[in-house]
Amino acid sequence: SSRKGYSVGVSFRHRLLDEAPRALNVAASVAKYGNLKKLPDAQNIDTPYDSFYTGSAEIVYSNLNGTIGSVEAERGVMAKLAASDTYVLEEHKVKLRTDLTKGFLLPLDHSSLWLMTSFGYSFGDVGDSFAEFHFGGFGNNWVDNGSVNRYRRHYSFPGMELNRIPGTTYAKGTIEWTVPPVRFKRLGFPALYANWAHLSLFSSGIITNLSKDDESRLLSVGAQLNVKVVIFSSLASTLSVGHAVALEEGWAPERESMISLNILH
Repeated sequence: SSRKGYSVGVSFRHRLLDEAPRALNVAASVAKYGNLKKLPDAQNIDTPYDSFYTGSAEIVYSNLNGTIGSVEAERGVMAKLAASDTYVLEEHKVKLRTDLTKGFLLPLDHSSLWLMTSFGYSFGDVGDSFAEFHFGGFGNNWVDNGSVNRYRRHYSFPGMELNRIPGTTYAKGTIEWTVPPVRFKRLGFPALYANWAHLSLFSSGIITNLSKDDESRLLSVGAQLNVKVVIFSSLASTLSVGHAVALEEGWAPERESMISLNILH
């Protein structure tokens, strides 16, 4: 979606375990793309060939929960294994990835410390856009309907331009502190009011192209504030603002600001 060209594909999702808060999900998909100018999962990266096939599969385990009165999950674990393949010019571009997230409650009410890691390996060559992972940016849209906290995704790296960081291998780590939310007794009017505000402070580090001549190391420090708002008395949405600074060896710091309205989320 949101790409010039066309795609035809099928996908499958199934929940192997559904014992809240524990869940185990599997998903798989295959697709054919044509007349594309940009990669399907990296909107700022040109594709050298406009026709190709993709396939992917993943398995995700999660056991996340929170205390009474929480605004989101406050502790637990989530693990993911993913594989993808792009078939172009009779060649396979296979990528493997694993993510692990662990959250701990802090002594403060509704405050948590999260540790997130992600590792990826591609069997392709550096400089091959089909074989590389691409990182950068908060990842939120101006008006959105997806995840609010995109900085937690493996491809996000706030402070850098979207898809700015390529790599065939990578290791990424993020530490996040969620500050106790502030609840509003009365802020706004019946057609538009706010329920609470929730601030998160985070820092990410990434190494790409490990053990190669063009290895790069980057650090990002940022914050995001989410405000739950209700529009027209019943439509709950989330207004998010964020700012981050990214540092790369030998380069001047880069900065990014983000504002997003997540509709019905």
